[in-house]
Amino acid sequence: MKKIFCLLAIIAMMTSVSAYADQHMEMTCKFNGPDYGRTESIDLFEQDNRIIAVSTLFPEYAVEIGQDIINSLSGFHIICSISPEKIYEKKTVINNLFHSWIERKLSDRVYGIYAGELFDYAAVMRYAEVHLSELSGIIRDAVAGETAPDTDKFRKDIYSFIADLFEDRTEDMDLKISIASYDEGRYVSAMIMNNEDVKTILSADFSDENETRLLIGYREEGRYYFRDISILYSGKKDITITSSLRSGEESSYHNLSGNRPLFTETLILSDDMNRYELKTDSVSEPLTVSGTASVRDNGQAGMNAIVRIGDQDRGILDISIDLENMARPVSLTDKQVVHLTDNKVSAEVKESVSTHIMLLAAEIIPTLPADYQKMMITWMYP
Repeated sequence: MKKIFCLLAIIAMMTSVSAYADQHMEMTCKFNGPDYGRTESIDLFEQDNRIIAVSTLFPEYAVEIGQDIINSLSGFHIICSISPEKIYEKKTVINNLFHSWIERKLSDRVYGIYAGELFDYAAVMRYAEVHLSELSGIIRDAVAGETAPDTDKFRKDIYSFIADLFEDRTEDMDLKISIASYDEGRYVSAMIMNNEDVKTILSADFSDENETRLLIGYREEGRYYFRDISILYSGKKDITITSSLRSGEESSYHNLSGNRPLFTETLILSDDMNRYELKTDSVSEPLTVSGTASVRDNGQAGMNAIVRIGDQDRGILDISIDLENMARPVSLTDKQVVHLTDNKVSAEVKESVSTHIMLLAAEIIPTLPADYQKMMITWMYP
């Protein structure tokens, strides 16, 4: 659930979503050791209304997997098509949709003195309480009423993708959202609730045209967690997204903001190169992922990235992902086609994957810094 609510907060960063029938996604990972390179791969084939996976991790099988992965394949286009210029120019699309929906729900203006997690003073408040499921209906209406030319087709794709997401994730819940808008939308606070149980709190600061500040809070196992997100627009060439996670027993972010973050993530989007960096006190050097991505008009999409620890020249991992439309169905007669709902087969596939991962780990772990070695061993042998 928390991931879905996080997606709500950053959905304005999305660009286009394109779904294509009969697709092939190839993912290749090359693990770089001091004297060798080991490559593992997985191929996903979407055909005949099903998705089949083949991989070096389970070489004897072709595994049929759930249809929900289709959204992941289409979502790959979102990742590859993101660019600073597109985000900067199209970021108002979702904002306009949201405001046109929420404006009809908000109360009359209530004047007073208000403060929140991300602001110290506001003079005007408007509020509303609506069921979250209403949003998918509003989005569906937007799709039905969209008459833009094909060059603006991305609007329908965004709307449909979000509507599908909400319908899939909220159908078994009675989720509602309580929203307060301050000073004509400069600041927004919200609570997402299941009946009377508060699941997530959201706060946003839109007062600066060049920076958006978001705060997402939730409670888990008796502790409170707050994710502080900053989206900084440097013209149309660079966008820097910084996210820090803090935790403590206090229910207010003001009381936790002085704590050291559990980790900090930075994503820099530029025209030339995208870069992700993860910093945490539990490791001595940051983990960085740098790479490029592109989308073509014919539906093909691709990404190449290098994973590094610290400032090492040679990455520990090279990643290549390509998505293409298939001209004709692929024959998998050399594999045993199985479905993971078969418990016996599922156990055999998992055993094959585990064996390959263990062999890979035995080769890779000794090449990592000591703290990364310890972290990997703890992860693999909890």
